[in-house]
This record gives sequence, structure tokens and C-alpha cells, in this order.
Amino acid sequence: MRDAHICSPSLARWNERKKLFIKRIYEDLDIGYLDRRILGLLKVINARKKSYTTSSCSGRVVVLDSHYPWERDEDNVVFKSHDLIDSSVLKKALEIKPLRRFWIQATGPILHIMTLDEAEALELIRIARMAGFKHSGVMGCSDKGWLVELVSGVQVTIPFKDNESIYIETENLDELVRLLNGMLEEGWNRITRLERLLRKEVDNIAPQEGFEETG
Repeated sequence: MRDAHICSPSLARWNERKKLFIKRIYEDLDIGYLDRRILGLLKVINARKKSYTTSSCSGRVVVLDSHYPWERDEDNVVFKSHDLIDSSVLKKALEIKPLRRFWIQATGPILHIMTLDEAEALELIRIARMAGFKHSGVMGCSDKGWLVELVSGVQVTIPFKDNESIYIETENLDELVRLLNGMLEEGWNRITRLERLLRKEVDNIAPQEGFEETG
């Protein structure tokens, strides 16, 4: 059973943290780190009085160099893109000698959100699942609030090559690229659906302090 005191953050401290994370979004936007595809969704979530986003990704295609795809960290990322790719990416990977094994992976969007209370966390999860984020849930709670993870489940992982073998027919690279790009686009569609559903929950989304519309 959760400790009610531990999972009940100070409202003043919670609001201060929310302002800091919203400021971070604008900093990431200014330097080009934030993917604009997810900006509308971030705005509608942060417009909710009891929620703020802590991290987000609209989806990506990566080439990993690891024995198994779940052995992931930034050190074994050979290539990464949040945009649609073309076959030149895979052709270049064919020319590189892996240390372990190359995996091609496309993953859908994932967001982490802090909510003020459990009711807000469960409401976000309910709406997210309607939009196709079927693997969403509460990660835990603390004096900072309730941590919610929204995951679409859109994912494909394909072994590509090791030092001895190429696992796919090279003449099929264009078909593989279409599959990977299709995964990204499906993830973007779910972002759009979630944003629309959340907007229906709010009659008038007023900009939060530090999160006003910019050109």
C-alpha cells in the first residue's frame, strides 16, 4: 500500500518544478533538440493544472551495435533519426564493421509525465489508451508526484548483420525502409489522436506561465 504522505507533494514545490520543466522545453526548442511534432501534445498536457511533462520522444529509427537489442545505451547507438529515413542509411550500415551485432529498430512515441495526484494519473492513462498508447501506466510516486509513462507499443526490431553474416537480402532494403518509416508515421498518428482527445477535455487551454505561444 502506498504511503499517502510520500505521494502527496507540496503544491508550491510541485508548481515550481512544473515551471522549471516547462522552461526546459523552451530551451530544447530553441537549440533544436525538441521535435516539433510533439510540441502541440506537450502544450496540451502542460496546460492541465495537475500535470507536466518531464521527457518526451516522438519516435525514432536507430541502428544499435549490441549482442541483443535490450542492451541499450547511447554508447552503442550507431545511427539515430527522429525523421523518415532512406535506404542510404542502411547501405552505409552495411559498410561498417560491427563490434557485436547490428540491430535496426523503429520505436513509437514515449512520454513521461508528473501528476499532482493519482486521479490525474489514472485519467491521463485512460485517455492515452484510447489514443493507442496501450502500454501506459504509473511508474511510481514520491514527494514529487505521480510519474506516468505513456507508451504506444509501436515497435519493430530486426537483426541486420554481424561480422560473419548479413541477415536480410540487400535487394530488400527499400522495403525495409518503408516498414521502418511506416512505424514512425503510425507513432505520429497516435500523437495526433492523443492531442485531440486531451483538447476535448479542456474548454479553453490558457498558456501556462513560461509556456506562451512563440513564433
